[in-house]
Amino acid sequence: MYEGLNPYEFIYMSRLGDSYARTALFRMYEKKLMCKVNVEMKRNGRFKIYRDDFVDEAYLALLIAMESYRPVCNCSFDTYLDIVIKRRFVDLIRKYNTASRIQVHNCIPFDAAFEHLDYVCTPELMASPLEEPEYYVRYQDAKVKLKEIVAHLSKKEKEIYDLWYEDLSYEEASQRLGISKSAYAGRLYRLKKSIREQLEE
Repeated sequence: MYEGLNPYEFIYMSRLGDSYARTALFRMYEKKLMCKVNVEMKRNGRFKIYRDDFVDEAYLALLIAMESYRPVCNCSFDTYLDIVIKRRFVDLIRKYNTASRIQVHNCIPFDAAFEHLDYVCTPELMASPLEEPEYYVRYQDAKVKLKEIVAHLSKKEKEIYDLWYEDLSYEEASQRLGISKSAYAGRLYRLKKSIREQLEE
């Protein structure tokens, strides 16, 4: 059905809501994504235990590139995708390096409140910001708002949210739902974006 189409045509069709085109594009780039992950694992061997996280980030990078790429970027889609993947990997490596270098303190930063309802471990150099009255009030407001947002999610959105909250890999979550990894990645991306926008209102 899609034989002979190039990535740009798949991107266009995907943006029109063609889920088959999106799946086809994911299949087209699957080897490239795995190659990027393998290269990163060879370069940073100590992160091999986090391989699944790098795979998830690679798929998420493709989804982000599909939605954000524009011809005005002055580069090919492949080059643009390489940049997005690299940035996602760098952020992930920085996260793990920071976590291993700094004592972990049990607190929840305001700008990451939507990630978890009750508990998050985050690197903390100084005293917990929750000890600051203004920050504490803002955090509590955000937590209440998040619970309200989650309570009003549709049944399908709640399924995605629960799988995300369980911290499952894209492969595990998509298998539970009986859908492709690309479909799950798309739903999760849209859900997180919607939650963030509502929190920032």
